[in-house]
Amino acid sequence: MARGFSCMDCHRNGLGHRMTRNYEGEGGSGEAYSCRGCHLGNARSVRKALQKGGHGAAPRPEHKGLPKLHLDKLTCTACHCGPYPAARAQRVQTGRIHALGYHGIPYDPNAAPTVQEPVFVQASDGKIAPHRMMFPAFFGRRKDGVVKPLLPQAVLQATGEVLATPKGKRARAPTAEKVAAALKALAAKAQAGEAVYVGAGKLHHLDGAGKLVAADDPAARPYAWPLAHDVRPAAQSLGADGGCTDCHAADSAFLFGQVVADAPALLGEPTVLEMHTFEGQDATFHKLFGLTFIFRPWLKALGFFVSGVLVLILLAYGLPAVAAVLKRFSGRASQS
Repeated sequence: MARGFSCMDCHRNGLGHRMTRNYEGEGGSGEAYSCRGCHLGNARSVRKALQKGGHGAAPRPEHKGLPKLHLDKLTCTACHCGPYPAARAQRVQTGRIHALGYHGIPYDPNAAPTVQEPVFVQASDGKIAPHRMMFPAFFGRRKDGVVKPLLPQAVLQATGEVLATPKGKRARAPTAEKVAAALKALAAKAQAGEAVYVGAGKLHHLDGAGKLVAADDPAARPYAWPLAHDVRPAAQSLGADGGCTDCHAADSAFLFGQVVADAPALLGEPTVLEMHTFEGQDATFHKLFGLTFIFRPWLKALGFFVSGVLVLILLAYGLPAVAAVLKRFSGRASQS
């Protein structure tokens, strides 16, 4: 904005009116106007000016001291966009999902669904990027291993008063007992498939004794989509102040920040996942690797000390050796 950019400078479209989101690897003309495209250039761009980078006076970042591996594993947005990672991903509401600012719709800070940010996720291209995340919650039917959601109206019609909110009463989150009762009511149409409830990162169904049990299922996996606003300059990026330990620490929020898989139903303690779960990273390795940064200053000091001792040893033995060699050659020269 300070440079005079408008939304359309980055989010362009062609004759097909398909607006580009400028995700890395998205392809098309939009990739030339992504973070890397503007700052570093895009060799695949049709226009030569965009192949070199520097579009819109974008400076070329040097990333001094940052191993190139980071640029291969992380998107630009991982360090330069969105809110700072915290011990627990924060809850956020949006205009599209929660109808913020819509006339006639009262603001409710607890309105479902729960959207969290930033959650660092490894995208399909293998790079880690900040995302917003939401865990699905719905009643459905499972048939041949596939779960299909049911419309809320159909669930209310089939369950009767089990989930309905009495007139004049405030809607309350259903308990595990009510969810089980609703699944029993939905089980009347068993030929349509097994009645299930997806929520809190799990698929809930009734066992042979009619008890509610939870299991892992692809239908319960969270939905995530990348975020890139607001952009943070180099001085506010990850690693600017804390250095390597902003990410490489045994308790860094980037790797070990918590993401809560909650649900609009009261199903007991919610599942809590750590960030590395979505990044495809090994927690044990990074905890041990993070501990090495505590002792790195000592190792550096020890390295300088050992180097100094070696220099003194070389000087102590090297200078007399050089003097002896020079003396020998000077004796030969005088004899000749």
